Amino acid sequence: MSAFLLLLILAAEPVRVPLDRLCCEDVAGTLLHLQSDDKPKVIVFVFLSTECPIATSYIPRLNAMQSEGVKFYGIVSDPELKRADAITFHKEYALKFPLLFDDQLELAKTFQPTHVPEAFVVNREGEILYRGRIDDQFVAIGKPRVKPQSHDLLNAIKAIQSGKKPDPARTTPVGCLFEAKLK
Repeated sequence: MSAFLLLLILAAEPVRVPLDRLCCEDVAGTLLHLQSDDKPKVIVFVFLSTECPIATSYIPRLNAMQSEGVKFYGIVSDPELKRADAITFHKEYALKFPLLFDDQLELAKTFQPTHVPEAFVVNREGEILYRGRIDDQFVAIGKPRVKPQSHDLLNAIKAIQSGKKPDPARTTPVGCLFEAKLK
C-alpha cells in the first residue's frame, strides 16, 4: 500500500476523544465526568477566555443554543488564571452551562484549540464531528458583520441530532489566538 493511500485512509478516520476518561473540575471545584450517565447525543465543548472580547460576545448565543439532548461545556484553559477569576467570569457573564477550569491544560491538550472561541462538537462515541467557529459574525478580528450569515455551530448540532454529519465539518475560528503552550 502506498504511503499516499495510507494517508488518505487515516485522514478519513474520525478524530476521537476519550470521553469515558475525560474528567475536569468546574470553576467551583466540582469534579465532572464528561461522559455522563445520560449520554447526550451531542456534546459541545467551547474554549473561551476571560480576556477575549470576541469570546465573551458569544456567550449569550451559546446560552441560547442549549437544548434537549445537547450538553454544553465552556472551557477556560489558562495556567495563569486564578480560580476566583474564573468564578467571577462565570457569574458576570451568566453562563447557563458548566465552565471547566483547565489550568493543567489537559482538555486543551486533548482538543488542541487554536483560537478562543473555538467549538468542538462530539457525539456519544467521542467522535469530533465539527470543529471551528460558532458562526461567521466576525469576518476577521475587528471586522464584524451586522448579523451572521452562517450559523455553523448550530447547524452542526442540528445535523448530528438528525443523524447526519455536519457539512462543513470544520471551519476556521475567528477570535483571539489560543496562547497556552501545549507540550
